[in-house]
Amino acid sequence: MNQTSHIFASARDFQPTTAFLGLGPLLATSYFALAKLGLHFAVIANNVTLIWPPTGLALFALLVFGVRLWPWVFLGALVTNLTTGAPFAACLAIALGNCLEALAGFYLLHLAGFNRELRRVRDVMLLAFLAAGLSTMVSATVGAFSLTQFQVIPQSAFGHAWLTWWMGDAMGNLLFTPLLLAWWFSKKSAFGRGRLVEGLALALSLLAVTEFVFGGQLSLFDRSLPLAFMTFPLLIWAAIRFGMLGATTAVFVMVGVILADIVYGKGLFAQGSALESLTLLWLYANFLAVTSMVLAASTGERKIAELTMRHVAAHDALTGLPNRARLKEDLMAAMARATRHGRQLAVLFMDLDRFKMINDSLGHSVGDQLLVSVSQRLRDCVRDTDAVFRHGGDEFVVLLEDLQHGEYAGKVADMVTAAMNRPFDVQGIALHSSASVGVSIYPRDGEDVETLLKNADIAMYRAKDLGRNNATFYSPEMNARAVERLVMENELREALHLRQFELHYQPQYDPHGMHINGCEALIRWRKSEHELVSPADFIPVLEETGLIKPVGAWVIETACAQLAEWHALGWASPRMSVNISCQQLGDRNLLNQLQGCLHRRNLRPEWLELEITESMLVRHDPATAQILQGFVDLGLRLAVDDFGTGYSSLSYLHRMSIDTLKVDRAFVKNIPGNEDSEAIARAIIALGKSMRLDVVAEGVETTTQAEFLRKLGCDLLQGYLFSKPVPAADFQRLLDGARPQTAGPKA
Repeated sequence: MNQTSHIFASARDFQPTTAFLGLGPLLATSYFALAKLGLHFAVIANNVTLIWPPTGLALFALLVFGVRLWPWVFLGALVTNLTTGAPFAACLAIALGNCLEALAGFYLLHLAGFNRELRRVRDVMLLAFLAAGLSTMVSATVGAFSLTQFQVIPQSAFGHAWLTWWMGDAMGNLLFTPLLLAWWFSKKSAFGRGRLVEGLALALSLLAVTEFVFGGQLSLFDRSLPLAFMTFPLLIWAAIRFGMLGATTAVFVMVGVILADIVYGKGLFAQGSALESLTLLWLYANFLAVTSMVLAASTGERKIAELTMRHVAAHDALTGLPNRARLKEDLMAAMARATRHGRQLAVLFMDLDRFKMINDSLGHSVGDQLLVSVSQRLRDCVRDTDAVFRHGGDEFVVLLEDLQHGEYAGKVADMVTAAMNRPFDVQGIALHSSASVGVSIYPRDGEDVETLLKNADIAMYRAKDLGRNNATFYSPEMNARAVERLVMENELREALHLRQFELHYQPQYDPHGMHINGCEALIRWRKSEHELVSPADFIPVLEETGLIKPVGAWVIETACAQLAEWHALGWASPRMSVNISCQQLGDRNLLNQLQGCLHRRNLRPEWLELEITESMLVRHDPATAQILQGFVDLGLRLAVDDFGTGYSSLSYLHRMSIDTLKVDRAFVKNIPGNEDSEAIARAIIALGKSMRLDVVAEGVETTTQAEFLRKLGCDLLQGYLFSKPVPAADFQRLLDGARPQTAGPKA
C-alpha cells in the first residue's frame, strides 16, 4: 500500500451513508458541546481560550474514521463561533481554520507513519510536535488574523491572541486526542474483575490525592519537597499497569479536578487572574501528559519486545508454527489435562517423504515454500482445539487432545497422508510428495514427553520401512527395529574407518559385437567375510546421516584408482560410470576432488561418466548449475540415470551437454509384451538418437529383452543376463575374455 492509499485507508472502513448520517451529526454536536465548555474559560474576547478540547476530538475523528468527516468538523466549529457574537465572516474564517488544522494534523501524522494506538515513544513525540505543536499554528494564525481583521480585538492584541489560541489548541490535541484514541483502541476483553477493581482504586486515589495537594488543603511548598510530585507515583501506576489508557485517563482526571478548583476559586492554581491560573495549569497539564504518555509507550515497547522475543523463541520462523521447545511445554500441559479428566491424547509424528530430494534438486527456496504449504495443509486437517508444531527440517508433530479412544487419531493420520498426496504448486512446479506418519497414544504408549515423542518417531520410521505414504500406530515391537537402525548407523561409521566398503562393477555390453564397452561402479558393504549387505538396506541410512558425502568421496577415489590400474595393465580402459548423490552435488569440493583424481591417476576425463538424476538437472540453484557446468568444462561425461521417472524436461538435455540417457529397469522388465513399456523405451531411444546421445538400458535379464532393445538401436545393455556386479578381479577376467574396445568420446 502506498502512502496516499494508506492515508485514506481509515476512510474506507465505514460506509459514507453511515458516516454522514450517523457519525457526522454526533461529531458536530460533540464538537459544539466541548467548544462551549472551552469558551467558558475564554480569556480574550469570547473566542480565545487556553482550554479547547474540541480540537482533540476533531483530530481523533479524522484519524479513526477518515477525512470524509471534515464537513462535520467545519459545521460544529461554525455553529460554535456564531454563538460568540463575532461577525459571520469572521466565524466562517475561524471555522475554516479549525477544519484546516484538523486536516493538517491528520495528514502530517499519516505521512510521518503515526500509529494510532500510540504503541511507541516515537508516536507520542509525533503527536506532540506535529499535531500539538505544528498543525495548531494553522488555526491560531487564521483565528487571530480574523479577529483583528474584523476588529473583534485590536491589532496590538494579535500576538497575544495567536499565542493563547495556539496553547489552547495544543492542549486539546495533547490531552484529548490520545485519551480518545486510547479508549477507542483499548481491548475490552482485558478488563476482568480484578482489573476493574484496581482501576477503580486508582481513580479514587487520583481524585483524593489531587484534591489534597491542589485543592488548597496544603501549600505547594509546605515542605522542602514540592507536594505536586505526590501525584507522580499514581501516574506511574497508571502508565505501567494500564498502559496508554491509564496514563491519559489519569492526566484527564487530575486536570479535571484542578480545573474544577479554579472554577470555584480555590486551590493552588486559583491565584491571581484567570489567565495566570490557566497558564500555570496549561504548563503543568502538558508536562504531565507528555511524561505519562512517554512512560506508558516505553513500557508498552518493552512489553511488546518481550512478547516478540517469547514468540520468536517458541515459533518456527519459516512456517510460523510452534517449534520443538513449545511442543514439549504444550505436550506436558496437555498430558496433565488428560490425566485430570481421564481422557487420552495422541501424538502424530509426520515426516515428508522425498523432501530431501526435492530440496537438493530444486533448491532451498522451493523446499521452504513447500514446507509452508505443508504446514497450511496440516492446519486444515485438525480441529481448532488441536495443535500443529514444526519439529525441525521436514518433520511435523500434531497434538490431538481430549480423545475418548485412539480411532480418531487414525482418521486424522489418514487425512494427513491424503492431504500430502495431493500435488503442491510451488513456483509453477507441480510437486508430488507423500508423508509417513507415526502415532503414539497417551498414556498407553508413554507417560512422559520424551517417551511419547520417541515412540511416535519410531512408529514414523516403521511407516517408512513399510513403503512410505502411510500411517502406523506404535507397538512395543518397533523398539527392536529402531535399535537395529541405530546399530546400523554406528556400524556404517565404523565401516568407513575399517574399509569394509568395496566396489563391484557391472559390465555394459555393446549389443552388436557383444563386447564390454563400459561399466558401472556400484558400492557394496562387506560386513564380514560371509555377509554382504544390500545397498538398498544401507544407502538410505547413509543419506539420512550425511555419511553419503565421505563414502561418495571414497567411491570416486577408488573407482579412479581401479580405472588407472586396468589402464596400466595394458587393457584399453572401458568407460566407467559412477553415481553422484544430491548431497555430493551440493559439495563445493566435489569438482576439485574429481580434477585431482584424474590428474593423480593420469586419466582422460572422457573415461569417467557421472550418473545424476533428472531432478538434479532441473533444479534452479545457480551453485548446482555452476558445478554441473564445471563437470562439462572438465571433459567429464554426464549420464541421466533412471530417465523418464523424475521431472522430465527436454530443455536441460541440450543446455547441460548430456552424453548418455539410461533407460530405467522399470521400463525394461515388461518388454516385450507390454505396449506402454515398449512405447516408453522406443521413445527414449529415439530421443537419444535424435539428439546424438548414447542410450544404456538397465535391468536386462532375458535374451528377448536384449534382442528387442538391439533392434530399437540401444547402444549399451546392462543387466543380469550378462553379469551381476562383480569385484574388480572378476571383472578383469570378463575383460580378458571379451576383447574390450577403447571407449573414446562420442563423435
